[in-house]
Amino acid sequence: MKPTLLLAILLFLTSCGQITKSPQSQNTDSQTTTTKFENIDFSKFNIKLSQKTEKMTPKEVMQLYYPHKKGDEGNEEITLSEKTLKNENVEVTLIHEGLLDDSIRGYQYKMILKKKKDHWKVASLKKNWKCYRGHSYWGIELCH
Repeated sequence: MKPTLLLAILLFLTSCGQITKSPQSQNTDSQTTTTKFENIDFSKFNIKLSQKTEKMTPKEVMQLYYPHKKGDEGNEEITLSEKTLKNENVEVTLIHEGLLDDSIRGYQYKMILKKKKDHWKVASLKKNWKCYRGHSYWGIELCH
């Protein structure tokens, strides 16, 4: 008799709207789109990179690809981070936020580098962006 009573109470509470999904279990746009990236053709950059004679760090490789400097106006920020992956490749992330653009808040680039002898070679390059209006998460949807 107890399981029947418990089931009746659960059905009653559900029909009254008292039981809802927790925020972690809900599938929101920000959760599903944060991992979307646009692939970038890096073949010409790899040629340029192969012509470099000096040894470079993974962060220096990203700076060669994205040479922009922080501007004097606004709240621009450029951050670089790197992590070594299980296969000994290195993932470099560059985030450029606070752009003086009326629609795009910032860009995020992710580059996977593979070591070839003493030089790096790009194995993957992708980007996404964040908007001022419309979506405010990292994604590839157009900004409004």
